[in-house]
Amino acid sequence: MTGDGPQASVTCSDDGVFTATLTAVDAQGASASDTTILTVGNAAPVLGTVAVDGSGARIEFSDPGTADQHTCTVRWGDGTAPGMLDGALSPCFLPHTYGPGTFTATVTVSDGDGGSVSTSRTVKVASAPWPFRGFLPPVDNPPMVNAVQAGQAIPVKFGLGGYRGMDVFAAGSPASGQISCSLGQTDSVEQAVTAGGSPLSYDAAKDQYTYVWKTDKAWSGQCRRLNVTLADGTQHWALFRFR
Repeated sequence: MTGDGPQASVTCSDDGVFTATLTAVDAQGASASDTTILTVGNAAPVLGTVAVDGSGARIEFSDPGTADQHTCTVRWGDGTAPGMLDGALSPCFLPHTYGPGTFTATVTVSDGDGGSVSTSRTVKVASAPWPFRGFLPPVDNPPMVNAVQAGQAIPVKFGLGGYRGMDVFAAGSPASGQISCSLGQTDSVEQAVTAGGSPLSYDAAKDQYTYVWKTDKAWSGQCRRLNVTLADGTQHWALFRFR
């Protein structure tokens, strides 16, 4: 078949060998077809933001092979067994507790088809980090995406293994930034609060800090990542989709 008409294209979600058949039909109903074999090679994953600190690793990645099954692996560099998460979605989170010292962590994302990508991060831990074990309800931790109403005041709750004073945040934290909405499964935040004068409080009975995040109505239709950097140097985040 020859001609200078429209160009056909196809996108494959995985590598492999495929048979493509192109059929052209003219105004009189006559048709002609041609078949070709497509061999699609594997494309390795691509790393995005990679953060490794005293509490573990958080790894963002993408892959044009959307049907691939990914594995996140972190070799911590402190003599302990590697952390591994099979069937990982981006971002993947692997918790780890470092002792004091300087370590080189190696992060690898593989796609199950022989493709992989790695990078290294230096981790400096001056003292043992606070035992942060993730955000508490109503906020879900990654890879879950929290669905919220723009303008809502969200109670962001967490524990640090005891009272650490009221200066638990690093300078400029918490802060949020807009991200792509090509995220994973969502879960609605079912609790809202009335924003008061002080955004941070501590409940001794529950051993729980609560930071009231005052969101902006202008964020409607956006997805954002709330970044929380603690005074011990560790970084934590949660994902949000705003209605």
